[in-house]
Amino acid sequence: MPSLRQEALIAERFRIVDCAERESVTEAPRRFACSRTTVYKLLARYRQGGLLVLANRPRGPKEVAKQCAQD
Repeated sequence: MPSLRQEALIAERFRIVDCAERESVTEAPRRFACSRTTVYKLLARYRQGGLLVLANRPRGPKEVAKQCAQD
Protein backbone atom coordinates (compact mmCIF):
# COMPACT_ATOMS: atom_id res chain seq x y z
CA MET A 1 0.00 0.00 0.00
CA PRO A 2 1.61 3.30 -1.09
CA SER A 3 1.98 6.13 1.42
CA LEU A 4 0.26 9.46 0.89
CA ARG A 5 3.48 10.90 -0.54
CA GLN A 6 3.74 7.99 -3.00
CA GLU A 7 0.07 8.39 -3.95
CA ALA A 8 0.64 12.08 -4.72
CA LEU A 9 3.68 11.20 -6.83
CA ILE A 10 1.75 8.51 -8.72
CA ALA A 11 -1.10 10.98 -9.34
CA GLU A 12 1.31 13.62 -10.70
CA ARG A 13 3.00 11.09 -12.97
CA PHE A 14 -0.38 9.91 -14.20
CA ARG A 15 -1.30 13.50 -15.09
CA ILE A 16 1.87 13.65 -17.20
CA VAL A 17 1.00 10.36 -18.92
CA ASP A 18 -2.58 11.48 -19.49
CA CYS A 19 -1.46 14.79 -21.02
CA ALA A 20 1.00 12.98 -23.30
CA GLU A 21 -1.68 10.54 -24.46
CA ARG A 22 -4.44 13.14 -24.95
CA GLU A 23 -2.37 15.92 -26.46
CA SER A 24 1.25 15.10 -27.29
CA VAL A 25 4.58 14.08 -25.85
CA THR A 26 5.81 17.56 -26.74
CA GLU A 27 3.09 19.32 -24.71
CA ALA A 28 3.49 17.26 -21.51
CA PRO A 29 7.06 18.42 -20.70
CA ARG A 30 6.06 22.04 -21.29
CA ARG A 31 3.18 21.79 -18.84
CA PHE A 32 4.89 19.75 -16.17
CA ALA A 33 8.49 21.05 -16.42
CA CYS A 34 10.10 17.70 -17.16
CA SER A 35 12.02 16.24 -20.08
CA ARG A 36 10.65 14.36 -23.07
CA THR A 37 12.79 11.42 -21.97
CA THR A 38 10.93 11.36 -18.66
CA VAL A 39 7.59 11.43 -20.48
CA TYR A 40 8.60 8.52 -22.71
CA LYS A 41 9.79 6.51 -19.69
CA LEU A 42 6.56 7.16 -17.77
CA LEU A 43 4.46 6.22 -20.80
CA ALA A 44 6.34 2.95 -21.21
CA ARG A 45 6.04 2.09 -17.52
CA TYR A 46 2.33 2.95 -17.44
CA ARG A 47 1.57 0.91 -20.55
CA GLN A 48 3.50 -2.02 -19.12
CA GLY A 49 1.90 -2.16 -15.69
CA GLY A 50 -0.68 0.54 -14.93
CA LEU A 51 -0.80 3.07 -12.14
CA LEU A 52 1.18 1.32 -9.42
CA VAL A 53 4.21 0.96 -11.70
CA LEU A 54 4.48 4.77 -11.69
CA ALA A 55 5.67 4.66 -8.06
CA ASN A 56 9.35 5.21 -7.27
CA ARG A 57 11.63 2.28 -7.95
CA PRO A 58 14.50 1.28 -5.66
CA ARG A 59 17.76 2.97 -6.74
CA GLY A 60 20.43 0.77 -5.25
CA PRO A 61 21.28 -2.05 -2.83
CA LYS A 62 20.43 -0.01 0.28
CA GLU A 63 17.00 0.89 -1.08
CA VAL A 64 16.32 -2.71 -2.07
CA ALA A 65 17.30 -3.91 1.42
CA LYS A 66 15.08 -1.26 3.02
CA GLN A 67 12.14 -2.25 0.82
CA CYS A 68 12.64 -5.96 1.58
CA ALA A 69 12.71 -5.19 5.32
CA GLN A 70 9.34 -3.40 5.06
CA ASP A 71 7.65 -6.40 3.43
